Amino acid sequence: MDNAARIIARLPTSVAGPPRLTTNSEVATITYIPTILSWSDTSDNDIGAEHIFMTPAEGLQLQQQWEEMNPVQHLDLIRSIIDMIKQMADLELPAYGSIYFDDALLAQHQKSRFVEGFCIGPLCSSRVWNCGAGEASLYRHNNDKGPWSNVSDHLGSRMSSAYSRIPKSDDTSGPRRPYQGSVEDHLELIKNNEVTVARLVQTLALKEVSRPTSLHPDLHKRNIFVSKDDPSKISCIIDWQSTSIEPAFMYANETPDFAALPTDVISNDSPDQMLPDEESAKSKNQENIERCAQAFEVCIFSYVDTLRQARAIEQTILRPFRYCTSTWRDGVPAARIDMIDLFRAWKDLGLLGECPYQPTEDEIAAHEKQYEDFKASHTLKTWLSRTFEIGSEGWVPIYDWGRILPLYREAYPMWMEPAKESEAEGDHDMTQEKADRLWPFDQR
Repeated sequence: MDNAARIIARLPTSVAGPPRLTTNSEVATITYIPTILSWSDTSDNDIGAEHIFMTPAEGLQLQQQWEEMNPVQHLDLIRSIIDMIKQMADLELPAYGSIYFDDALLAQHQKSRFVEGFCIGPLCSSRVWNCGAGEASLYRHNNDKGPWSNVSDHLGSRMSSAYSRIPKSDDTSGPRRPYQGSVEDHLELIKNNEVTVARLVQTLALKEVSRPTSLHPDLHKRNIFVSKDDPSKISCIIDWQSTSIEPAFMYANETPDFAALPTDVISNDSPDQMLPDEESAKSKNQENIERCAQAFEVCIFSYVDTLRQARAIEQTILRPFRYCTSTWRDGVPAARIDMIDLFRAWKDLGLLGECPYQPTEDEIAAHEKQYEDFKASHTLKTWLSRTFEIGSEGWVPIYDWGRILPLYREAYPMWMEPAKESEAEGDHDMTQEKADRLWPFDQR
């Protein structure tokens, strides 16, 4: 500003969420942090765009401070974050959807009364709106955006959203990955998922963890700011965009990056290639990661009743709820494996009757072949993300673009070379054309 003061200007992009609703809901959700100076949920203003003006986040970004903090500071910070999670999880919310100001321009049937000055309205999540990065337009009409007073209606909306993302025919679906599956495959899978989750949600175990719950949608180090003087103290949490109210069990496997154990991916350094000091440092770092992960779990189970009960539910029961809306984006195997696992474990999980999903042996065999391709692509994507610090959707910070792009492009011919050799030897399980289609990002 002219007087050297600093403010943050937030303007929505096409992937942020539905016009007007996303801005109104975000401001209503974060009214208390940081300070909102001015906002508008319409483009009819002097700026010509929806916007939020707010004071800059105080403190330093945790992502920049984490490696400099000692183990005690890490644990103290985790306790502070758990306190915030508990406050949110303990809120008594009357419906599923998103929070708005009571005077938001919504029809009365789109408002559920909350506390004075606020209401619950339509869900702002990209799950029900066409705003996912790289996703095509919705192919089928879906008006079921909420709010919902009961969990069955809420889950019905997930199914409507799942159907809306499937093309009307294979001819209009564009290029596909080897494991994508046909339009008919996707529709059949969603239909089976719909019947199965409708049965699951009636079980006593899920009824007890279905209360409307709202948590920060992206509680990772980049969105947490800490005190300059004491990095174990939170000064601000940003990026509340698309915060939703979902059944508590939908948050059962949410773990922030500072408390997550690393997945098994390809390592650049084998133990015999590391010097003793490097191996010792890596071992200490691993111990600290495990300590933070354990501390997070212990604090959740000790202080956050809602999440303790939800996280106690067997994951095999919960997975079919999470991925049914993204079958076309992720491919049939990603969602079908969860249904097959549930089918196989149904009786062992103590669920009554038979699983509504009954795949044949031939269907399982065909799935396993597709799933191998899916795993190969997923492993490659994970390795690229970890090695070159690429986001899961291919996002790279603008300041790192010039450094990362040439390194990333060097990896592509390395991936293609084994397929080239395999094809030359007459093995057609992994051709060059197939290997190229399994590559997860563009800018090759």
